[in-house]
This record gives sequence, C-alpha cells and structure tokens, in this order.
Amino acid sequence: MTILQKIKGDLHFRELLQGSSIALLFRLLSALASYVLIFVLARMYGAEGVGVYNTSWTILMISAVIAKLGFDTSIVKFMAVSLGQRSYNKLRVIYKKGFISVFISSVVMSLIIFGLSDFFTNWFFTKTSEKWVIQVVAFSVIPFAILSYNSESLKGLKKILPFSIYQNVSIYFLTIIVLYIINYFYHDQKNIVIAIFISLLILSVASVYTFKSYVKHYPQRDSFYSSSVPKLKEIFKTTIPMMLTNSLFLIMNWTDVLMLARLTNEETVGIYNTALKIAALNSIVLIAINSIAMPKFAELYAQNNVHKFRVVVKVVSFISFIVSLPVFLIIILWPDLILSTFGEEFIGGSSSMILLSIGQLFSSFSGATINLLNMTGREKVTMYILLVSIVINFILNYTLIPIYGLNGAAIATFVSTILWNILASICIYKYHSFFAYPVLRYTDLKKNFNVLFVKK
Repeated sequence: MTILQKIKGDLHFRELLQGSSIALLFRLLSALASYVLIFVLARMYGAEGVGVYNTSWTILMISAVIAKLGFDTSIVKFMAVSLGQRSYNKLRVIYKKGFISVFISSVVMSLIIFGLSDFFTNWFFTKTSEKWVIQVVAFSVIPFAILSYNSESLKGLKKILPFSIYQNVSIYFLTIIVLYIINYFYHDQKNIVIAIFISLLILSVASVYTFKSYVKHYPQRDSFYSSSVPKLKEIFKTTIPMMLTNSLFLIMNWTDVLMLARLTNEETVGIYNTALKIAALNSIVLIAINSIAMPKFAELYAQNNVHKFRVVVKVVSFISFIVSLPVFLIIILWPDLILSTFGEEFIGGSSSMILLSIGQLFSSFSGATINLLNMTGREKVTMYILLVSIVINFILNYTLIPIYGLNGAAIATFVSTILWNILASICIYKYHSFFAYPVLRYTDLKKNFNVLFVKK
C-alpha cells in the first residue's frame, strides 16, 4: 500500500490535509487582499497613508487581544476536546460563557482606548492630529473581538471554510470595497479607519449567525463520554495565560511598528510594514496548517495518542518549510523589484525585507511551536518564553532604530523571532521528548508516515 493510499485511509491526516489545503487557499487570498489594500492605499495616499493604516491597525490588534482575554485561543482547545467527547451541551455552555466575557471586556477596552485617545494620537502620529482616528479604532475593538472569537470557535469545530473566510479574506476585501465607496464622496487618508470599522461591524454580526447555524445541528443530548462543564473560574485558568501569551506575542510582533511610529514618521512605518507583510509570506503555509493543526494537537494529546501526535507535528513542520523555501528564494533574489510595485519610495525597505524573511523562514522550519505548547497545557511556559523575547525585542528596537532606522527594527524582529522559536523548541523537547523540526530525508519521512497510519 502506498503512502498516498494510507493518507486517504487515515482520518486524522486526511483532516489535516483537507483543512490545511482550504486554509492555505484562503490564507493566500487573504495575503493577496492585504497587499491589494496596501497597494490601493499607497496609490491613493502614498507611504503616509499606509503608515496611518498600519499604526491604527496595530493599536486595534493589540487592544483586541487584551479584550479577548485569551478566549480566542482557548476556545479552539475547548471545542476540539468537547467534540471528541461528544459533549455538545458542554460545547454550547462554554461558547456562551466565553462570548459574554469577550463582549464585556471588549466594551471596557473600547472605553479605555477612547478615554486615552489624546495620548495615543500625540504618541504615535506625527502628522495625523485628529484624535477621532483613535476614537474610531476604539469602537472597532468590540466587533473585532467578537469576530475573532467566533471565527476561532468555528476553527475549534473544524469548520475551516467559514473560519478562513471570516478570519482572513473577508476583512480585507470588504474594507477595500467600503473604502472605495467612502473615498468616492470624500478623499482623505484617514478614511481607512472608518472602512475598517464598518467592515468589522458587518462581519461580526454575520459570524454570530454562522456559528449558531452550525451548532444547532448538533444533538441536544451529550454522549456517555461527556464530562461536566467547567466553571467560569476554571475556564479563566486556561484563558488568562493564553491571553497574556497572545498579548506578548502580538506586542512582540508589532513593537517594531509602534517604535518606528514613535521614533520616526508615518512614511517609514508604511515602508517597513510593507516589507514585513511580504516577508510574512514565508510563514503563510505554517499559519494555514495551524488552522487545522491546533484542534488536532489538542484532540490527539487529550487522547494520549503519542505516535500520531508526534508525527502530525513533524509533518506540519515539513510541509511548511518545503513550501516556504521557494517563496524565500524569490524574495531574497528580487527584493527591489517586489517593493517597487508599491512605489519607488518603498525600495528603501529591501534590506529589512530580507532580514525579516530569514526570520520567518526559520519559524516555518521550527514548526507550530507556540501553538503546540498552548494546545498541550503549557500556556504558562509559552508566556515566559514570549516575555523574555519581548524584552529583548524592545531593548533592540529602542537601541537600533535611532541608529539604523527601519533596518534596526528588522534586526530586532529577526533576533527575537529566532530566540522564541529556539526556546519553544527546547521546551517541546523537555515536555514531549522530541523536536518539532521537520524530517528532511525521504527514508525518515516515509518511516514517519508509516507510523502515522499503523493501526494499534
């Protein structure tokens, strides 16, 4: 029997391939849409307009991560485990508790950002003095948190198609459409924040109805495998470390943008973030595979299925690295040509893009390190890893940006990316006795596939 035939006969790997294929397709469409959005902004408003978008989006992302309290990550684990136990009522109750918690916390965070609008405006914008930009961002926190929570809930149900639509493609495409409509009546670089708010509002409402439409088809009675529904206090023991982890991870990823916004200007931020988005193509496959791998990690680990757990981790790393390598080569061979597409002023980000691409390729090679630790009950370990990395990242950004500008930010991000991947890999070996790095030799790869499909 060939490897392909064995793949078709195994439920876990078939789900991994089918789900990741769908997620990858929509992730690619999302990347295309995000680049189209940047291209539109660059042509309409230049690098300054792109900078306004990047800074506003960064503030929104970080605020929303705090507002979600980690439920957007933990709900994947809860949903996957509940489905495996056929605990459908438990699934519904946990979702409801999480939704109410996310809604309340997002309202609180929105009010905080709104109240500090003067501070954020003066701190991050050198030319955009209107504080209403930050106020619109504050209101956007609520629909963004709800949208993210619902889309991750769909991921936990293994509904990868609707998850991919809500989490990736729809935001950018709808924002572009709304932006063109608004810009038809009034041309201003700050229209982007209004377009984002309207898009998030529409999608958040739609995501609620989509999730409910799937859940209503599940049985009303749980199976004999079901377990008791955890209390909210117990749920928070899982979600809060994940919230801190997600906050640290996002802050680390966006510290360079915020530091550039503080220490330079909107043009520099626009150029740098364009280079960052292109470099992120190296890890797009890993992110796509994680869409289905995260609930699969939680499910297999909860079942104590050690062999398949390890092999799924290895296969995820192998696929992400092999597919990312050609993208990496294209970026480092033609950086100026790629960036010139957005305008001649963006070519200044070539060196930064190459450095960032190397860091992203290493992430693909390392595999789903952070998500693996999160899905196997090591949330606090992940939090400590990212805490160390973010401190290093902040120090390097603060030191290097005044000297090297956007290249300084790229160096800081490159070093911190390598650091947290190595630390996470060491912890995976400590707790699970194997490394997540891919198996590159064909004989070893075939052996691992055979292990995956051996029936016990």
